[in-house]
Amino acid sequence: GRDGLGRTVAAGDPEAFAAACRAVLADPEPSRARVRAIAPELTWKRAIGPLERFCESGSVRPPSLPRHRALRRATIAQYPAIAREALATDGAPFLVRKLGRNLDRALRRR
Repeated sequence: GRDGLGRTVAAGDPEAFAAACRAVLADPEPSRARVRAIAPELTWKRAIGPLERFCESGSVRPPSLPRHRALRRATIAQYPAIAREALATDGAPFLVRKLGRNLDRALRRR
């Protein structure tokens, strides 16, 4: 984990998870020392930064579930307007990821 604050185990491996838990519980002091070392960085000002930037960016909330479903069923003729809206509200990186996922989904259906 980041700064040695945790353990990483493979998903679905309960034995590895149990072993990691036992290791931390058997000797908690190294974990406590790492937490003390990073504690000065764990401030509300730092934690709220990403949310503050999101709010200042003017992005809107994700679409509601009915709207999301309607967007998934959009025809190719409706795509330019949807893409313009996504670009305006969420930015180019979001639009590129969304277009990539949609293309991947369309290709898998064939």
